Amino acid sequence: MSGRRRRWLVGALAGFALVPVVLSVRAGAAGVQSSDFTVLYTAATLVRHGQLAAVYNQATMGPALLQVSDGHIDPTLPFDYPLADALPLVPLTLLPLQAAFRVWQFLILLLLAAAVFVLNRLHPLGKSAVPFGLLAVLAAEPTWALLTEGQLGGVLLVGAVAVLAAADRDVAGWGFLGGVLLAFKPQYLPAYLALLWAGRCRRALVAVIAGSLLVGGSALLAGGPSGIAAMVRGMLAGSAWADLRSMDSWAGLLALALPPRLAMIAGLALFGATLIVLPVLARIHRVELASRARMRPIRASSPARVRSRTDGCAPSRARRLLRLGTPRIPIRGARSVDPVFARRRTDLLPFAGLAGCLALLGSPHTLPHDMVLLLVPAWAAFVLHGQGRLRSPVAGLVILQVGWVVDLHGLPVSAGALALTGVLGWYLIDFKRRAAARPQLYEAA
Repeated sequence: MSGRRRRWLVGALAGFALVPVVLSVRAGAAGVQSSDFTVLYTAATLVRHGQLAAVYNQATMGPALLQVSDGHIDPTLPFDYPLADALPLVPLTLLPLQAAFRVWQFLILLLLAAAVFVLNRLHPLGKSAVPFGLLAVLAAEPTWALLTEGQLGGVLLVGAVAVLAAADRDVAGWGFLGGVLLAFKPQYLPAYLALLWAGRCRRALVAVIAGSLLVGGSALLAGGPSGIAAMVRGMLAGSAWADLRSMDSWAGLLALALPPRLAMIAGLALFGATLIVLPVLARIHRVELASRARMRPIRASSPARVRSRTDGCAPSRARRLLRLGTPRIPIRGARSVDPVFARRRTDLLPFAGLAGCLALLGSPHTLPHDMVLLLVPAWAAFVLHGQGRLRSPVAGLVILQVGWVVDLHGLPVSAGALALTGVLGWYLIDFKRRAAARPQLYEAA
């Protein structure tokens, strides 16, 4: 990219990144009082006062919402999360609602920056990747919704990045952190469990499950087994309360043609189908990785030997193979890299991108601010593009941004879900085409 185009791109991203600031100023105090943050803040206030069971009791939660928001929020809004979701906000309840919201916005920005930093440490994209990536994240419409609503997307994003880090070296610590954070909205957790299973990361997989059970079991503090039942009722009530047509998922598209109740049933069935498809795809990926593990990179001593092992390749391609040798993946902080491990490490990225997209599209409850989780598939796409295995993700990201902005005008169809489905299909076809055209770099051991 030329310097002039780069400056134009940075200027456009900076302009889009200022949108949440403008939206916050225009909304004022009333916008904060009617935001999703108020529900989390009210639940955290009840937790601070020891009223744990009241979090899932709408008879108590409703009046508390009205009191905290000065009547600016719908008192029928349920707290449809695990009880642990309210715990990080308990210290903020010592502040007034407006001040707590601004502190939470600052923490969201820190979480987004941490996610970009860790991703660049795992899969480096260059010296300017961190500031440029953070600017792109701030310019995306899901971040606007995240900052104006004060939702938990930043926590989920760090959890997704932690699972990706756990998949790198099968680290239980990263896995436990990822399990805890992703369980804040457990509908996105199965995709990352499938990722670890596809990569044969047994320790990390067990750690993720343990962390998620810890968060899910936090409802036991609200009255034992009855607290778990209350949490499930709260989640179902939240799904029933929301308008499915506003969901950026396939369930939102189904809601256009089906009655609300039938659309919810179809959305849950589609979510169940996604839960079945993900392990199947993970199994296929495991078999592919296992077959590659039994093969070794071609190391030829002469162009003739390369030609014999590449089934009659043209001499120019043989010379390229000889000159390039075995591709190696740089890992910061590591003195040496096992080539087999490096291949497994980079070959998890395609599945990470696919699973991350399917987690959002298959969920019956995907709101615009949850789309910040697409940072992980987008980063994987840029890494694969650098390896020549995928076209530039910029065009796809522009299409997604256009779809999200169109959704702001309240159209009856979820343009974001349509855009993500189309972009995912487009890049899957491109990835398969490039994979079929790549020369065979491995031979049987």
